[in-house]
Amino acid sequence: MMPLAQTVARDLNLQGFDARAVSALVSATEGGRSVQQHSAAQRARRVAGHIRIHPRIQVRGTMVIVVDDIVTTGNTLHQSVATLTQAGATVLCALALAEAVSYRDDHDSYGETNAQSAYPALQS
Repeated sequence: MMPLAQTVARDLNLQGFDARAVSALVSATEGGRSVQQHSAAQRARRVAGHIRIHPRIQVRGTMVIVVDDIVTTGNTLHQSVATLTQAGATVLCALALAEAVSYRDDHDSYGETNAQSAYPALQS
């Protein structure tokens, strides 16, 4: 995801913002990738409390754009935003490269994903 984050930072710099791409978050999760879990509940348990700020990165007082690869249920984004906010960052928005579509348990009766309903502001 770093190339995407670097492109976003470069474009923001061209518009006059002081932006840089950093890997500020680390994951201490176990049990496979979240998209390999079978249910939203399993994915939520996998990331709950396991996303942390990199020890060499200071985010307090900074404005942040979260960049993620795949949104499945929104749990990783939720945990990332919560971790950054608790550390004193202001999360402006989140960008994701793709959304994993599953019709097992991730969609409500309208076909809307849990991530969309939980984060409507992240859709624009």
